[in-house]
Amino acid sequence: MILEPTVSGNWHSKLALLGLLVPVAGGRWGSHLGIGGLFLSDALVATGLLFYGSETLRGKSSPSKVAIEPGAWRNLRFASALVGVAALIGGLRVGALDRDSVRDVAPFVYLALTPVFCRCISNAGLARATGWIGYASMVHLAWYLPTRVGVLNEVAIPAISDVPIFSIRNDFDAVVTAFAGVWILMWSRVGLVGRTLVAAVCAALVVSGPSRAGLVGGAVLLVGTCVLKRPLRHRMHGHLVATAAFCAGAVTATYLALRGSLPGWAVSAGRLAGTGNDLSASSTTSARVEAWRQIWIYTNERDLRIALGDGFGSDVVRDSGAQALLSGSETVRQAHNVLFTWLGLVGLIGVSLVAVGVAIMCLVSFRGGRGSSRQAVTAALPVSLLATSLIGVVLESPFGYQVFVLSVVLSCCDEAWPPLRSRWAPAEFGLATADRGGQG
Repeated sequence: MILEPTVSGNWHSKLALLGLLVPVAGGRWGSHLGIGGLFLSDALVATGLLFYGSETLRGKSSPSKVAIEPGAWRNLRFASALVGVAALIGGLRVGALDRDSVRDVAPFVYLALTPVFCRCISNAGLARATGWIGYASMVHLAWYLPTRVGVLNEVAIPAISDVPIFSIRNDFDAVVTAFAGVWILMWSRVGLVGRTLVAAVCAALVVSGPSRAGLVGGAVLLVGTCVLKRPLRHRMHGHLVATAAFCAGAVTATYLALRGSLPGWAVSAGRLAGTGNDLSASSTTSARVEAWRQIWIYTNERDLRIALGDGFGSDVVRDSGAQALLSGSETVRQAHNVLFTWLGLVGLIGVSLVAVGVAIMCLVSFRGGRGSSRQAVTAALPVSLLATSLIGVVLESPFGYQVFVLSVVLSCCDEAWPPLRSRWAPAEFGLATADRGGQG
């Protein structure tokens, strides 16, 4: 039995958790909610972490603890250190401290703070956090579905968001929608009929969507979850998956018949195949590949640039001439592949470090998903977001890296492990002896 102190003053941990949940519920427009350039999600996370760290250090709050397998904890800290070194490379090369440089460094900061988020969110309650991310995905589905079918329109409110409310970001929205379907099937206590119908609607939205990145991300999420849970080996779960798949096919066929257009997966399949020889057609894969080739050529022009990049705030998409191949818009600073975007910022050395760090986080999360049903719900989400980021703009955006960090934490941490004692925790809250599969 694991004896832990009563958690009473963990409001700051819940505040940080709420900040990470804002983009789950609102998607891209949710991550842009704020006033005067200060985003709500960042403000909640920063406030929660500051109060949590301050009160923990002064001993006025429950001791900082994290329930996680020791090997996974070491791997996470190593991964965060790699990302931190990459962030240092980009910081040393930064030209001026402006909004673009702050936006560029933010993903590295969040990823490097993953171990801190593990302690903080563990203090808020892992079961509660998993429930909240599921409910947040249901909120996302509640506005995404009517927006997709044309019932709900975008609302521009410049005072609180520089992105219209209810605006769609098809790649990320598809991944969250797929997660909502998985969550409702695996973790929710909703009745069988309701679970099946909601999962079917989620599957229909993903399959009929126009985004190839969203299609790939949704597929990776579903396959990863099936590998972890192996639903076909369980009689009831197998029936649920089969029934949801049948209903999804029926809903998708009806929806597409009413629209009178090609299904999104067919369009995405054509794009993935690179149909069309016109490189100026930004919707083709060949245009993306050519843009990445130009970025690679540009970074190779100088030894220092290829090694360390041009620093945070630089614009490799514009400077390399790849902008016209992606969309032509002057506001586009991402290469629609997170590796090439970060190549221009931190160079080949920095990209290698952060790629290894992110890969370790994904592997640790996926391995943690085998521990319990609660962890399996979110274990495939980091891998899905990473796969989406290789052909879209997700992990370098606030809604992407915030949800990535949250899903890593929920997948790695497990109450079945004794909480690891912080160096600042009182001695009476040390490691408790417990047995988990023969391990103490």
